[in-house]
Amino acid sequence: MKLLLRPTGEHEIQRQARRSLHMQTYMDYGSAKFHLLYPQIRSQVHHSSRGLGWNSITASSQRTEPFEEASFPPARKLFLVLHLTDQTRIERRLESRWTQKQLPSGAVSLVPAGCAVDVRLHHTHEFVVASLSSSILEEVAVDLIKHDPSRLEFIPEFGAIDPVLQRQVQYLHRLIANRSEGLKQSNTLHGETIAALIAAQLIQAHSATDKLPDRSSREGLPRRNLNRVEEYMQAHMGRKIQLRDLARLCNLSVSQLIRQFRVATGVTPHQYLMRIRIERVRTLLARGGIPISEIALDCGFCGQEHLTTAFRRFFGVTPRAFARTELSINRDRD
Repeated sequence: MKLLLRPTGEHEIQRQARRSLHMQTYMDYGSAKFHLLYPQIRSQVHHSSRGLGWNSITASSQRTEPFEEASFPPARKLFLVLHLTDQTRIERRLESRWTQKQLPSGAVSLVPAGCAVDVRLHHTHEFVVASLSSSILEEVAVDLIKHDPSRLEFIPEFGAIDPVLQRQVQYLHRLIANRSEGLKQSNTLHGETIAALIAAQLIQAHSATDKLPDRSSREGLPRRNLNRVEEYMQAHMGRKIQLRDLARLCNLSVSQLIRQFRVATGVTPHQYLMRIRIERVRTLLARGGIPISEIALDCGFCGQEHLTTAFRRFFGVTPRAFARTELSINRDRD
């Protein structure tokens, strides 16, 4: 991670200058770049969301070697850490108080935006770190809290046990670790969906802000709204589709759309879009005469390789094999 070492002696002036700079610019701890500024900290980024087109959330998985003490300047976004290494001894200081814990795998730590934190790491540690934008937090908060969403207050957590949040960040980890399953234009929708789900859990379970009574219902998205969403997806299949645009079509908040959509269809909007794209690919392959690479781009995939991965997952065969089979069947019919 992008860490500020706590040096002594002749390095103190340099440390203060760096800290001043970061205090002005703030940090994005979900970025894949921040570990590069201080090579003295032996840290390696395994995977990251960089290049996926996500605006609401950034994430990376990392491995960091032990260090004596490091200072994290205030982040411009809330960031959370899912600890992957079991029984790691970590010390953390917030507001001049040090706390030491032996963290189990799956524990979650949370640092609100604007908070500085000091850390001592006693063992090699693997973790996933993610930052959420204030815009996605406020969009989701509209449906969950009593006050102005911009006044959200989060509780600093250190090794909290939250099975829901753990599963969500583990899923996020799988997404960035297996980027071959991604789609060029649906990446934004996918990232916004997981960001909204994580935001809702953070607000419900880790926010000090007064919550509204649970207004969630078992009612799914009305058929007319589902039709609007499906028509929009069909019309913009090869373009970037954003979650807030779908919510606006239905006059719903982002969290309301996700909840009602899942009740009505059993899947998230991103998964539904994937099915629409794959079905369109199948139809075009059955017709024949169009190169698979062209079909991939027209249907929103970033290339033939990505289409092949997704198509095989749905149908168990590659697009090329499917096209050959359809061609053979059509010849037999003739």
